[in-house]
Amino acid sequence: HKALPNFDDKYKRSDIGLLEVSAQMIDTTTGQIVTTFYLKSSFSTKAEVVNGRGGAPSSVRFTNMAKNVSATLADDFTDAVYPMKVVKRNTRGQVFINRGKDGGLKIGQVYDVFYPGEELIDPDTGESLGGSEEFVGTIKISRINPKMTVAKIESEEDAENAPIATGDIVRKHQ
Repeated sequence: HKALPNFDDKYKRSDIGLLEVSAQMIDTTTGQIVTTFYLKSSFSTKAEVVNGRGGAPSSVRFTNMAKNVSATLADDFTDAVYPMKVVKRNTRGQVFINRGKDGGLKIGQVYDVFYPGEELIDPDTGESLGGSEEFVGTIKISRINPKMTVAKIESEEDAENAPIATGDIVRKHQ
C-alpha cells in the first residue's frame, strides 16, 4: 500500500500472487524417478484506491491458481503415463489421437509428432529421460470427440520414408 498525497486514509493498492509446484512421478516398484514436473500460476491486479492499509486479495484468486496448477498437473501426469498417440491415419491427411474431450485439447492447437525410440535412462539418477524420439511432423486439432480427437497433418519431415503413423507420440508444440 502506498499513501496517496493530499488524500487522508486513501491508499493505492495492487495485489500479486504466485504458486509454484515441483512434483516427481516415481515408479514404486523400482524407486526410479519417471519424470519431474515444474508448474507455475500467478496473478496480478491493477492498482486501485482503497480506504485503508492492510487487507488481502480475494481468496478466489488463490483458488483459481490452485485449479490451474492442479489441472495442468493432472494433464501432465496423464501424458507421462499414457502419452497421446496416433491411433490411425487416413488417406485424407488426417490422424486420430487417443485423447477426447477431457484431454485438455483445443481446436486449432498445433502439436508435434514423434516416432518413439528406445528409452533413455540417466546413469547417475536412474531417472527415465524418455525415449530417443525422432520428430516426424506437426498436426493441427480439427475436431474433438468424447473419446478421441481428429487432427489434420500440417507438415511431415519425410512423408515418403518416415510418415506420421500409428503409434507415433503426440506432444505439445514447443
